[in-house]
Parts: sequence; C-alpha cells; structure tokens
Amino acid sequence: MARTRAQRRRQTLLLTLAVAVTLVLLVFARDVTRSAHSSTDTRRSENRSFGALANALIVQQNNFDQSLVTLLHSGGTLTRPVLYSQLEQLRLQLVTWNTEAQLLRRPRLAHDVNDKLEQLTLQRIDAYNSLLSSIASQLTLPTLTPVPTDQSVSAPGQLLITSGIAWNGDRYDLTKEPGRQHLQPMTFAGAKYFISFGAQNLTSSSSLAVVRGIGVAAVSISPAPFPATRGELLLPPVSQFQVGVSVANTGFVEQPVTLHVTMTPSNGPHRTVRKSFHMNLAPLQSYAVVPKDFATVPSERATLVISVSGAPAGANMTLTRTYDVVMSPTDVPGAGIVSVDLFPTPSSPQHNELALPAIHKFHALVSVENANSVPQTLTLAVTLRPTNGSLAPVRQVFTESLAPQQTLAIATKNFVTQPGEQADLLVAVSGAPIGTGLAKARTYRVVLSPAGHH
Repeated sequence: MARTRAQRRRQTLLLTLAVAVTLVLLVFARDVTRSAHSSTDTRRSENRSFGALANALIVQQNNFDQSLVTLLHSGGTLTRPVLYSQLEQLRLQLVTWNTEAQLLRRPRLAHDVNDKLEQLTLQRIDAYNSLLSSIASQLTLPTLTPVPTDQSVSAPGQLLITSGIAWNGDRYDLTKEPGRQHLQPMTFAGAKYFISFGAQNLTSSSSLAVVRGIGVAAVSISPAPFPATRGELLLPPVSQFQVGVSVANTGFVEQPVTLHVTMTPSNGPHRTVRKSFHMNLAPLQSYAVVPKDFATVPSERATLVISVSGAPAGANMTLTRTYDVVMSPTDVPGAGIVSVDLFPTPSSPQHNELALPAIHKFHALVSVENANSVPQTLTLAVTLRPTNGSLAPVRQVFTESLAPQQTLAIATKNFVTQPGEQADLLVAVSGAPIGTGLAKARTYRVVLSPAGHH
C-alpha cells in the first residue's frame, strides 16, 4: 500500500528527532566521561599531595618517639642543663606538628582520613607535652616552654598507644582510592617504655640530682669607700649611703631566696635598720637588689650585715657578709699638695707669679702629703700652657702610692721654654679627699725674661 505524503513527512520528522536525541545523548555521555576522568585526576593529585605531607609528619613523630626512648633509657648520664635543653628541643618539635597538622585539613579527602590524622596528631601533641612536663617536674627542672594546645593529659602513655593503634588502622583508607597512597604507620615505643619504667633512670641518676646553692655574689657601696682594712667600710662624712647586693643561684633549679640587709649603729642618733627582700631566682642566675639609702652622720660607727637564706651556700660562695662601717669625721685627714718649687728658682716671686730668667727649660718639684691613716694612691698632673710663643701645651702625669702620714716630693721632667714666654702652670692632685690645710690644685703664672735680659 502506497504511503501518503503526510505519512512520509511524519516518518522523516521522527527519524530527525531520533538522530538529534542520539547526538545529544552521545555528547552528554562524552561530557560525563570527561568530567569523571577530570575528577579522578584531581582526587589523585590531592591524595598524592596529602600522602607526601602526611608521611613526612608521621616520620617526624616516629623519630620523636625514638628520641624519647633514648632519652628515657640513657638520659641518666647527662647533666641537668643538658637534659633540660634536650627536653626543650623535643617540646619545640611539637609546635611544628601543630602547624603541619592544620595544613592537612583541606581539601576533604575520602573517608575523612585527613581529619583523622589531624585529630590524632593533636592528641599526641597533648600527650607528649604532658609526658615531657612530667619528666621535668619529677626532676625539679624549670618549667618547659608551653605548646599552643597545652591540654593536660592524665595518662599520656596510654593515649599515645591508643592513638597510634587507631591510626595504624586508618592509614589504609587511601590504598584503593585514586593515587593508591600507602601511609606510614605510627610507632609508640617511647610510650610503652614510659608506662613500664617511667623516668626512673633519670630520677635515680646522681648527675641529675638537685644540688641547691646560693650566696652573696657581690656588694657595692656608694659613695665609694676609702682604702681600708678588709671588712671595713671607711666612708666620707655623708648623710646617707647606698648598698647594692647581687645574690647568685649556683644550682640548676628555680630557687626562692630571702635577702636581709641590717645596719646596727654602735654610736650616733640612728637605730638599727633591717631591710628584707624575697625573690625567686632562675637556674644559674643572679639578681641585684638596691635597698633604700641608709642614713648616717659623721663619725658614726655601725655594723652592716648582709645575709641570704633559702638554700645552702654554693661553691665558693658565702651566705653572710659582715662589715664595720666607719663614717669619717667632718674634718677628714685626707691628702693634697704641700708645696711647689721651680728650678731654677724664680727671682722675687709675687703671689702666684713666678719670674724666671731667659732660659730654655725648667722643672718643678711638687710635695704631696697623705694625711690618712691608711695607704693612699695619688695622681699628680702638672700642665704648662703657654699663652704666647710657638710652643704647645705639655702635661705630665705621675701616679704614686703613699704610706700613711707620708709626704713625697715628685720631680717633673724639664719643660721646654722660650725667652719672653708667658705660661700658666697648673698643678693638681686626685685620688683622695683633700685634707685640712692641703691643696687640691695650684695655679701659677710663669713669666720668662726676654732674650738678652738679665
């Protein structure tokens, strides 16, 4: 039976629609295949990146575990400072784990394996942190540097074992995923050792035992005392003086210390003054204390006692220092210049003016006196400053030790001069208070006659 024209048109339309639908399905199938293939590549890349970072972190934890075993087993041969340093180094590694674990959280991977590793790592950081703190506490070592998490764990060894076992089951989660990553297992030998033996190899070691020691390291007095016998503070006639005390901790342990500074006058108007200070010294450290000034009067005598308590005396240290404080009277027998003579001798010397002939050099003889009852070191400076002519200023310095009540004549070297020259001669002494009737400095005007003048 022949088909009509309308039937042929309908058949053609249906075939066209079928072809169009087929083409759409083929394009969709191709896009789905491409999308699936692209997704697989992305996951493979993500899994491989995670595997590299995760294995690096796990290797760090396993190396830490081995270091802990070595420390617990053989650390008894170390000294306290070295052991503390190693504990601090281990503690600092935990800080890097915390940062690296947070970097593993994104992107989210199959079976949430990255979240599992992060959470287990944070648990292990807290466990190791508590374990190291326990070791330091048992040995009375200084407090270790805290880590960011800083959560106390009551049974750190058991947590390290359970977290390690949990990861050793989770580490296979990516073996059948794109990239087929084989993640490293976690070890926990250090945790097992700690549960079995604790820190007994460390706590029983003689080299790690606490050895406490303190002492008065140094004492400073202001104003500076005059030279005196040992144990005596000979001070000028001031109304107050200051004491500075340095207290030392010779042990590698935090040490509470109490310092007492007591001033007990034996004459004068003042009563006994006692000042106390409490401090906590870090291991092998010193601390300086400067109490308020002690009031005094001239000619006063007192006993100054400086003492520390809290521990036995350290090696080559003392817990107490005692001084006899002697305040000088108002008229201090000090030191100074007695006389100044020039050679050749000036003709008809006027007040502070020395007339010399037309010579080319001269020297001075200066007499200085130590009126103290103790030896005294004096420094004499003699300076010639020309006010005309072509010569430059010349300064000569002499340092001499004088016995008590001694007078010493000091001869200068020749000063070069020119006829007709005029100059200032400055003579000064230092090193001690100036005694009554003595001079600290003298100034002269030196006048040389012109050439050919007699």
